[in-house]
Amino acid sequence: MRLHPPLILEAVFFLWCTMPFLLYEIRSRQWKKKFVLQRPQSIVKEQSLVLLLPVWNEERLIERKLNDLASQGVRASLLLIDSASTDRTLVKAQDWLKRHPQAFTQVKIVTMSKRLGKSSAVQLALKHIQTDFKHDIVCMTDADATLENDALKRMMAWFSEKQIGAVGALPNRQSQRRDEELHRTFWDEWRVRESYLDSTPFLEGSCMMWRSELVFPDDIRTQSNADDTQIALAVRTKGYRAIVDEEIHFSDIAPWSRSEQSKQKIRRGQGLQRALLRYRPVMISNNIGEFRKVFRMQFHALILAPLLIVLTISVMLVRWVQYFLFGTPTPIFDTVLTMVEILFLSGLILIRYLKTNIPIVTLAGAWFSSMLFLQRGLFDIVRGKSHHMWDQLSEPRMLDVEFDL
Repeated sequence: MRLHPPLILEAVFFLWCTMPFLLYEIRSRQWKKKFVLQRPQSIVKEQSLVLLLPVWNEERLIERKLNDLASQGVRASLLLIDSASTDRTLVKAQDWLKRHPQAFTQVKIVTMSKRLGKSSAVQLALKHIQTDFKHDIVCMTDADATLENDALKRMMAWFSEKQIGAVGALPNRQSQRRDEELHRTFWDEWRVRESYLDSTPFLEGSCMMWRSELVFPDDIRTQSNADDTQIALAVRTKGYRAIVDEEIHFSDIAPWSRSEQSKQKIRRGQGLQRALLRYRPVMISNNIGEFRKVFRMQFHALILAPLLIVLTISVMLVRWVQYFLFGTPTPIFDTVLTMVEILFLSGLILIRYLKTNIPIVTLAGAWFSSMLFLQRGLFDIVRGKSHHMWDQLSEPRMLDVEFDL
């Protein structure tokens, strides 16, 4: 059988795209066996904590969120930053704080005159923490996230270790979509393994904590979202570890419709891509330790792999046209291969729109779907469109949900 250049090129692009995922999965499984990551038992009592709560139009959730934070049983200040809400978020927050004057040691409310996106709000909050509202540890959390009992205490304990600069919790994400559950489980396990090796670049802004001395307002690019990843990368590049604790969780609700899920994934994906592109010198740095392995893989997964999928499909289509116009060098083999490719692509696309409980099939469909979202994010970066100003997802706020942790 004679292999011709288009087929060889197609195979090269496909293997270049997919093999790093398989190799990383195999190698990363060993990290939890080889390395130790154990949370200290007690917190450093003299460290002060500030809870950073960015909000925008959260009147349905703000009281539940404040109750959630107050019930954590830690002495903490509250820095609430409102991005020009147009509903009764601030009224409800202020009323709750009046009724619970002992809930927090200090309270500061910062209101923005104009909505500029969450990254701008976080940057402004960091300016206050660096100047007139100084604290040792910062915990950022979202209004739609509910923390499990003692989550803050356990996160604070990590800072007894001098090399720990940032800690994140993992989501218990309530979702009606099986593909979303598999996708999140897969990526969350990678975050845990990366934390055992060195650090993970991806923490969840819904519940994360860091040493305030390590993150400055200039570390946040306001024209990009994924402020949580920007913070994690800033911490790691300053010589400290950014990890997730697999035993600490928060709960929130994932959007269940295709449209809102797509909005969320494109926005999140582009934010991660911008952060990785900004810190790309890490890939060749000699001063970043084992984290270089992690960064290289994530750069491949979020930036190179989506482009390689495009190249693979492009070469495949060129080969099909060539077969149609000039015939095939190996008719039987090429016909069978083309049929397999058509079935494979059709299956991946259909899986995105069909409900299936076959894990490997659903995971393949979720992976391919994520590549499409990442391609959209890269395309929008090239044409200068930023998703840092995003419309609030309505579905997770349509129901008053009490989480059972």
